[in-house]
Amino acid sequence: MGVFLGAGSIFSVVWIVLFCHTLFFHPYVRYLDSSYIESDVFRAMQFGSSGLEQLRLFADRHQLPLEEVVTVCMIENGYELSESQGETLTLPEYVQKRDYFRRISAADFLKLEHAYRAVLGDLQVFPIPSSTNPDVAFVGYENSWKDARTYGGERFHEGCDLMGMEYERGFYPVCSITGGVVEQKGWLEQGGWRIGIRSESGAYFYYAHLSAYADKTEPGDPILPGQLLGWMGDSGYSPREGTVGNFPVHLHLGIYLVTDHFDEMSVNPYYILKYLEKTGLRQAVYGFGVSEKQKYRCILEQSVV
Repeated sequence: MGVFLGAGSIFSVVWIVLFCHTLFFHPYVRYLDSSYIESDVFRAMQFGSSGLEQLRLFADRHQLPLEEVVTVCMIENGYELSESQGETLTLPEYVQKRDYFRRISAADFLKLEHAYRAVLGDLQVFPIPSSTNPDVAFVGYENSWKDARTYGGERFHEGCDLMGMEYERGFYPVCSITGGVVEQKGWLEQGGWRIGIRSESGAYFYYAHLSAYADKTEPGDPILPGQLLGWMGDSGYSPREGTVGNFPVHLHLGIYLVTDHFDEMSVNPYYILKYLEKTGLRQAVYGFGVSEKQKYRCILEQSVV
């Protein structure tokens, strides 16, 4: 009996030592839990203004999947990336952390990686191309995810609004951030004229308040990255189809994931837009003095890849 207790005590001591080692050297290992996917801290997608760009450079330099690099760094940083993370990260350090997280819980790591792949795996194009006309002001946007909204009852904002500055509805072209398939199209009371694209990696990209659609695409039709979807407008906030003018002209962009408990769970597009503004911005011919026919043709030629 004494030997048995001694062995048990030794086992307990070893377990405690290993547990304390994990907490001391890896204080964020508690974030290696796929249930965080449905938490606000994960959904906020806090990459910083240049963090995602830095991780992309690191991933490309070492031929690593971006979603894997993002998963490692977000777990380590409690889902809030520092601006310098990608600049200071070394390959040996990265491999050590990745392999450690996989040993702790491969299933949780893979589930988190899959969620980041769904959001990031197909990003290519900023949704509003810049104009070749230097006199055309570019769009503005702020981090408005989770801001309060009241139309239809108390709720929170599930996306990011790209404001059309001083220009009227129908001026700015709206292009698809990703490739994918049209899943929804038509009028919604809150979203007005909207179109929803399901990307190949699984995220749903929602473009709302359009003034008009670019073509006759229907649910089930394929969409290319950068393909013209329509024009920015102010439609919506009414059950009456075609209602405009209830708010300033803007594009509402939403990004949604399918999770264990939600068919549509919003994540914050703001830092993703910051990333695309630096890495995926394109130019198109539109602006003052450009005919509708010429504008339509030129945008398609400039935007579709």
